[in-house]
Amino acid sequence: MARRAMLLLTHARPSVMSLSPTIIREFITGFRKRKEERRKEAAEKQKRKELEARKQARIEVRQARRRGAPPRSVGTKVSLNAVPCRHRG
Repeated sequence: MARRAMLLLTHARPSVMSLSPTIIREFITGFRKRKEERRKEAAEKQKRKELEARKQARIEVRQARRRGAPPRSVGTKVSLNAVPCRHRG
């Protein structure tokens, strides 16, 4: 019997919280607001990542120029079917 009493004391159930109706309403209706906030933060994080990638690409190009190597085409699309342009002069 003492063991059972000890188990009940150590594994006590959490106490019940009473919330005001305004807090409950805010929690229930705030899902959309919180979701939009998460989306906005994710978009900002992605934007910072892209800016950092561009910055790193510029640094690499500068370093390549200093070494005298031809610049690597970063972020540019090259058409494989492109025909060289011949200027008439």
